[in-house]
Amino acid sequence: MRKSVLKLFLIPVIGIAVSVVGFILVFTGMTDKSIAVLAVPGEQPFEISEPGTYVVWQTTTAVENGMFVTRSAELPAGMAISMINVDTQSTVPLTHKTDTTMSSGLQQKQSLFSADLSPGHFKLVARGRVSEPVTLEVTKDISLGKIGLLFGVVALGSVITIAGLAIIVVQVIRYWIRSNAEKS
Repeated sequence: MRKSVLKLFLIPVIGIAVSVVGFILVFTGMTDKSIAVLAVPGEQPFEISEPGTYVVWQTTTAVENGMFVTRSAELPAGMAISMINVDTQSTVPLTHKTDTTMSSGLQQKQSLFSADLSPGHFKLVARGRVSEPVTLEVTKDISLGKIGLLFGVVALGSVITIAGLAIIVVQVIRYWIRSNAEKS
């Protein structure tokens, strides 16, 4: 009986492994990889290979030349930002999206705009005078689907773990009842 109870410990271990491995796989897919980085003023071409929503960010905190630098989250007055679809020579509609900040290490950035893009060639353009350096960045938006998948994987691992522990408890109780009945 003891060996079978010990084997049951594999169930919660599998549940924990599902949670950890799933979390790592989904979370690494959620990181915001830079598609384009632009020092303002200027323009930066970039290519989109996967359709979806993309976000234009402004870097507000970073380490530059070994120094920690913090900048205003407000764009300088008179600055114009646009995105051009190079394939069609049309201006991409940008939606204001200033509700998100993201931190990674010593870098922090503020969302400015989002755009729904199909695969193709694009150009981020920023015009205007700046008194201090401004850096813009384009990344793919982290979708709610990926966040849901992350919670789903962790929930599945948790259910497997809890079920495994419950089975172990039931088996231990049965073993205890049987051993007490044999003593009587």
